[in-house]
Amino acid sequence: MIKVQKTINQLINKRQYYNSYFNRCINKYKKIENYYSLYEEFKGEIKSVKTSEIINHSSKICFGINLYDAKKYIDVPFRLKVNKKLCDIIFYKTKLDSHKIIVELHFFKKKLVFFKYLFPTTVNKSKIEERVKKKYLKKNNTFCNKSNLIVDENNNYLRIENEVSLTLNYYSLEFDFFNSLKKYQMINNYENFKKKEYISNKFNEII
Repeated sequence: MIKVQKTINQLINKRQYYNSYFNRCINKYKKIENYYSLYEEFKGEIKSVKTSEIINHSSKICFGINLYDAKKYIDVPFRLKVNKKLCDIIFYKTKLDSHKIIVELHFFKKKLVFFKYLFPTTVNKSKIEERVKKKYLKKNNTFCNKSNLIVDENNNYLRIENEVSLTLNYYSLEFDFFNSLKKYQMINNYENFKKKEYISNKFNEII
């Protein structure tokens, strides 16, 4: 009986964590600034390691796939958050080897442009890095750290973020999302400049 109750409590806690993560992400991705922070390193010249392997989510779910087609290939329960102004997001839980992970798939104008794997804090991070290295770099022993990335021939990128939790971040610079973020920054910078100019003029009038 005690064992059964323990198992039920574990399942409830895992569900609560997933729901909490889901809610935090929904709030986070309502703001375009948070997307821009993900892509900020692509603004200028970046260091990257080339791979001959195509970077994708799976053989059927590649960058640019339509949201409705991608849903057909996800064989586990998932949650969909629709955001007409930015990205629609699919969330689901799955297993990678023995690791239970949370997956995010982000669709801009219904096309997959970014996805992310979040690992539990208990995961052996070095083993995951070695797995990525083995898949994408093969004989090339130069591995990405926080200042560089792995890039394929289709301009798709992979970056490992090794902070509190280990995450694998996958980016496409195609399908207009990155260009839209850059336009946003230009508009935002211009608006901030005009605000500062207005405040400065008002201040000069006072003095």
